[in-house]
Amino acid sequence: MMSRAVFPAMKKQWEDKQEGFIQTRWLLGGMGEANYNKMKDMQEQTTPLLQAGTTAQMAEAVLFFLTSASNITGEFLIVDAGMHLASLPMKAR
Repeated sequence: MMSRAVFPAMKKQWEDKQEGFIQTRWLLGGMGEANYNKMKDMQEQTTPLLQAGTTAQMAEAVLFFLTSASNITGEFLIVDAGMHLASLPMKAR
């Protein structure tokens, strides 16, 4: 079981690394409906998995680390429907 001392560090990393589009009411309110739908459509058309991230998918990734990854330390899990692959050189794809 993880120590409570670990959670502040995890929270800080989470806050520092949040990037990209995740479907939320907060983002919808901040972007406005037209911009939000445009960004969501773009994500669904351009990511290799053809989807825009949801809060449920982010929660699944966090739960994996908390419940199933007892032997994993110091790793980052990219949950972006493959969007990060677009930045790789063609030889690496």
